[in-house]
Amino acid sequence: MLAMSLVHRPVLCALALLAHSAAAQKAQDQRVELSELEFIRQVISQSMPVIKQQALDLLSLEQKAAAARQYDTAIQAREKRQALELELLRLDKQLQGLQTREQALKAMQLPDRIELPLAAATLQGPKLQGGEITSWSRPGASATWTLPSLPAGGYEVVAKLRCGPLEGGILELRETKYFLKATLSVSSQGAQEQLLGTLKLSPDAKTLTLVASSILKDNLFNLSGLWLVPTNRALPPGVWKRVPPSEGGASAAPSPAPSPPAEAPRP
Repeated sequence: MLAMSLVHRPVLCALALLAHSAAAQKAQDQRVELSELEFIRQVISQSMPVIKQQALDLLSLEQKAAAARQYDTAIQAREKRQALELELLRLDKQLQGLQTREQALKAMQLPDRIELPLAAATLQGPKLQGGEITSWSRPGASATWTLPSLPAGGYEVVAKLRCGPLEGGILELRETKYFLKATLSVSSQGAQEQLLGTLKLSPDAKTLTLVASSILKDNLFNLSGLWLVPTNRALPPGVWKRVPPSEGGASAAPSPAPSPPAEAPRP
């Protein structure tokens, strides 16, 4: 048995090295592809306004030639303009495909959990004490984080929090365009990591804000950790307890609806 173990150990080490090497090569390939996509996207983005201006110039020439009864010139200008318009449509479709692939590659390079440090929050009402953000004592109390550069898309919001017997209420999470609400209740086992819900980040999202929407009595909750998890990453089963959504869904729409969407624009 010992001999077999000694034989297997180098094999396992070699397999581990091969797996690490393959992962590193894949990450390098993704970075190269991302750089190429960014270059092509910039070239297309810069060329489209030039082509559009050429099409507008040809339209003007076409109209003037038709007014002067120079029909051959007008027809030639129209045919060239139509060809440029088709080229603009093709480039726009290609640009959308590049942006989709670029966003997917950026999402692949994200860590499994993106921590938002408590010390980096801008507090309006709450206080940072003993490693927790507490004293959420009134509706409108908030904590705001500046987001790192993140691709647009869905993110699970995970918070390590605790609520005492007279604490709890409704917490709202906001980015530039979208928001979600969650009902916080008593945590009998102390601070726990809880899944607040899925928040969609818009392309121009710069900040994430937690706002006390309603408070049971004196304090909404005590926050000791906050993370974003890309939705393409599997959550460990049984680790996080999902917080029940408020007002009919994890993300409520500005106006009532029978079945609110998973993400909804802020009012």
